[in-house]
Amino acid sequence: MSERFAELARSYGNAAQIVSALVAVAALVGIYWQVQTNLLSSRENSAREIYRAYLQLSVQNPELAQADIENLNSTTELARYGWLVSYLLYTCEQILVDFPRDPEWRRACLSQMSYHASYICKSVLGGEINQYEPVIRDLILEIAKTSHTAECKKAQAA
Repeated sequence: MSERFAELARSYGNAAQIVSALVAVAALVGIYWQVQTNLLSSRENSAREIYRAYLQLSVQNPELAQADIENLNSTTELARYGWLVSYLLYTCEQILVDFPRDPEWRRACLSQMSYHASYICKSVLGGEINQYEPVIRDLILEIAKTSHTAECKKAQAA
């Protein structure tokens, strides 16, 4: 009887170890999933926050948000406008590096960038384009191709 009991104890002991190992693996998978979910959520929140900051800057400076660069009266206004556009490009770059295949973010960036097509074609394509990540360079080139502004037509011809 004691041999049978010892054999039974070994069987249950082995089964318990296997079950413990499986539970540990399941816990590790759960932890990994939770960490990945938290990282994605954090990136989404950061993208929304940086885009909201750009929109707030635009609301605070409506004269620059849809400015015609030909009608900016001073070098100070032109400089402020350039920084607003740079902030937009930075914002879109940060978002699209994290979410390169998200069509909603891509549309939002294209929409905002299209308001500034003249400046983008004149200033960014003229020398700054290589400072940006490929994902934003592609959008800049798309803006240049689809815009009907004189500056973009000049940039296409060059």
